[in-house]
Amino acid sequence: MSVKIMSHVWDNSQQKGSALLLMLALADSSDDSGFSAPSITFLAQKTRLSERQTHNLVRQLVEQLELFVNRQSGQVNQYLILLDCSDKTFISVLTDRMGYSRAEASAIWDDNANKAKIRKSQANSENADELAALLMEKADGTALQDFLDEADIIHQFDFKYINAPNYYRNLCQQYQNFIYFVFSPKPSDTLLYIGVTNNPSQRFKDHEHAQPPNRVLVLGIDHERILAEQLEIDLIQMLTPERNIRHRLRGE
Repeated sequence: MSVKIMSHVWDNSQQKGSALLLMLALADSSDDSGFSAPSITFLAQKTRLSERQTHNLVRQLVEQLELFVNRQSGQVNQYLILLDCSDKTFISVLTDRMGYSRAEASAIWDDNANKAKIRKSQANSENADELAALLMEKADGTALQDFLDEADIIHQFDFKYINAPNYYRNLCQQYQNFIYFVFSPKPSDTLLYIGVTNNPSQRFKDHEHAQPPNRVLVLGIDHERILAEQLEIDLIQMLTPERNIRHRLRGE
């Protein structure tokens, strides 16, 4: 058993239920590179599933790019867990343990990398649509404010952090972009502006100097820039924040 690979599965796998149990069973059989060669019968016994169910889940894990399988006719299949697997480890295992040439292993790695990019783009698009729909449901002023105040995925920026680069650096490691909502100070709490940024440290300096400071609520989103900007446009059209509209009228 590799504690290292087991930890990668717990921390990084997107699987649930029986699929996650199968990933853990494979990790339990793996060395520190993620390589293992248990039989389907063994995996079915470990996961309390039928062999047919186990075959189907293996196929699912391969499609979702968490597992590579070297299928061997008349022999036990070989497996490589791909979670947090580097190109160096991948190519090394395929050439040293599975009999692939270096060119073949490199081609498979590149193909998987392209598939991963496509999957991420599709997931981001679906997530952006869901997020936009959720915010639109709340887009009647008070309901939106309540949602922003209560949502776990919202960061309320405290201006004492303006000069603390590590605070923003940590946030930027978690998210690609940020949709932000600028409210006037209480009690008026007017929605002044909606914007998108990938550099919150720089963008929010202006609001620090308002007296009293404006309040900035930030939604960290793991979406590509074009999707974040489309969400920004949708929210501006729905909520018509004061300053966005004023900028538009001025042609800014």
